[in-house]
Amino acid sequence: MRREYEKATEEFRKAAAADPLIADPAAGSTATLRAVEALRRGRFDEARGQIEQAGTLAGSSEARRVLGLIYWADSKYDRSIAELNEAVRRSPLNERARLALSRVLSTAGRDADAVAAIQETLTVLPESALAHWWLASLYERMNRFADARAESEQAAAAAIAGESQLYGSIGRLASGAADLLGTIDAFARAVSANPNDGAMHRFLAETLAQQDRADDALAEFIAALLIDSRDAEAYDGIGRVHLNAGRLADAVNALQHATDIDPSHSETTYALATALARLGRTDEAAQQFARVEQQQRQILADRRRTLSSDVLKEEAALRVAEGKFDLAIALYEKAAGVGSDPDVYSRLADLYARVGRAADAARARAMYEKARQSGQSGSAR
Repeated sequence: MRREYEKATEEFRKAAAADPLIADPAAGSTATLRAVEALRRGRFDEARGQIEQAGTLAGSSEARRVLGLIYWADSKYDRSIAELNEAVRRSPLNERARLALSRVLSTAGRDADAVAAIQETLTVLPESALAHWWLASLYERMNRFADARAESEQAAAAAIAGESQLYGSIGRLASGAADLLGTIDAFARAVSANPNDGAMHRFLAETLAQQDRADDALAEFIAALLIDSRDAEAYDGIGRVHLNAGRLADAVNALQHATDIDPSHSETTYALATALARLGRTDEAAQQFARVEQQQRQILADRRRTLSSDVLKEEAALRVAEGKFDLAIALYEKAAGVGSDPDVYSRLADLYARVGRAADAARARAMYEKARQSGQSGSAR
C-alpha cells in the first residue's frame, strides 16, 4: 500500500517460505493434489485413499489438514476434528488448519469449542486478521454482539483488502446496538475504503436519515444511484427524504422509480400512495393502496409457508430420533422446498451421509454454506 515494493517482495518471500502449502513437501505431492481433485468432485473415499495409501501422513500437517477437510465434507465431524487437531499439533503455525478446525467445530454445533480454538489461534498468531474476522462471525452467531463488534474492528484494522465489507459489518453491529454515531462512523469508513460500493453509500445514507441529517443522507443516496442507476432502495430513500421534507412531487418521482424497479416492496408502495394522496391525486393513490393490500396478502402467504416448513422440520426431527432416516430426509426435502432456513441443508447433509449418499451430502453442505454466507452479507441492511 505504501508502494515500497522491494520490501513488500521480501516480506512475501519470507511468508511464502514459511507457508505450509509451499514448505510442506506433502502439500504439492501428486497424491495430495489428486485427493483435492477427488474432494472437489465429491468422491470422498477416493480422496481419503489417495492420502492414506501414499503414506504422506507421516509428519505432514498439510496432509492431515486435507484429510480433515475430506471428513468435514463427508459430514464426519469427529474424525475431521481429530485430523485437524493433529495437523495443528504437527505445525502450530498452520493458520489454515486452525481456522478449519474452528469452522468444523462450529458446523458440529460446538460453538464454545470453536471460539476456544480461534482464541488459541490468536494467541499463537496474534496478527491473523482472518482469525479476528471468523471469531467476530462466531460471536455474532452466539448473539455476543459487543464482542463481535470488537473483533470486527481488530480485523478491519489489520486488513489490506476487503476493508469496506469489514467496516460494513461493524456498522451493522453498531446499528444493532443503537449506536447511531458509531454506525455512521463505520459506514463512512466503509465508503472511504471503497467509494464504488453503492450498498455502503446507501447504508450510510439510511443512518444519516435516522439522525435527521437529510441533506447528507440525500447526497449518499444519490452517490449510490451514480454507481447503480437501478438501485430501488436508493430511490426509495430519496423518496422518503423528499416526503418527510414536504417535497411531494419529488417524492412521487423517486418512489415511482423505486416501485418500477422493484414492485414487491410494500413499504415503498405505501409511501408512494401516501405522497399521491397528499398531492390530491386520489385515484392514483387508491390504486397504490390496493397494491399494498395485495402485497400484504402475499406476505401472509409467505408466513404460512414458513409455518408449514417449521411443522415439517419438527416432524423430521422426530423421525430422526426414531432412526427413520429416509422418512426424515423426505420431510427435510419438503421443508427446503417451502422455506429458506439454511439449517435444513445442514441437517440434510448429515442424513445423506448417514445413509451413504455422499454426493447428495456434499451438495447439501455446499448449499448450507452458500445460504449462510448469503444470509450474513444480506443482513447488513
